Amino acid sequence: MSYKDPKRKVGSQSEIPSIDEDTNIITVKGYQNFTINKSSLDINAKSKFEKINKVIGEFKDYKSFCDIGCSAGIVSILAYKNNLKNIVSIDHDQEYIQILNKLIYKLNITNIHTKIESFGIDKNTYDIVFCGAIIHWVWSLTSNYSSFEDIFKYLSSITNNILLIEWISERDNAIRGFGHITKNKQNYTTANFNNSIVKYFKLLKKIELDGATRILYVAEKYHRQ
Repeated sequence: MSYKDPKRKVGSQSEIPSIDEDTNIITVKGYQNFTINKSSLDINAKSKFEKINKVIGEFKDYKSFCDIGCSAGIVSILAYKNNLKNIVSIDHDQEYIQILNKLIYKLNITNIHTKIESFGIDKNTYDIVFCGAIIHWVWSLTSNYSSFEDIFKYLSSITNNILLIEWISERDNAIRGFGHITKNKQNYTTANFNNSIVKYFKLLKKIELDGATRILYVAEKYHRQ
């Protein structure tokens, strides 16, 4: 199932994406807002992405990277900058994939590959899997992944080594004020999230991205004999 913003004919976000180029600077606007220098690939964006970049850099010896819910692709670009060789960027929103495709072309990047797909469709495996701020959408708006157990079971099936996943706490304004969680509200809790992830992954560390309600979990897949 793919969510569509009721105010728009296409797209899942209220923010309409755009990409502009001025000499050596590319500006991307929409759900993700950032600028990138075409020559140096320096990125100017929210501070959370600097933290994410540092974490990706810890695992740059791996080869493949999957960015689920990639939006305009800033994390995919960060993976590229950290020398990941095979990068797959997935989003169900065609508009944002089009923006990322334009960005890839303008930057002459050949190893980022895009897919227009909903969560749970891709069955390939990757050394590193990244899921940004999508957990509340997946949990509340997909018919096959309405529990954390189901979500982590799927993520384990496509992750070879490292999972990077952003948790949006039940105390976050996106949860409390905008009605993302429309069913089983009592089950969307940090405790249930924590109990489910450790069934499939060993937690390495947690990093605050945007305050205490948005946490990046860095975890390693169990390799059971």
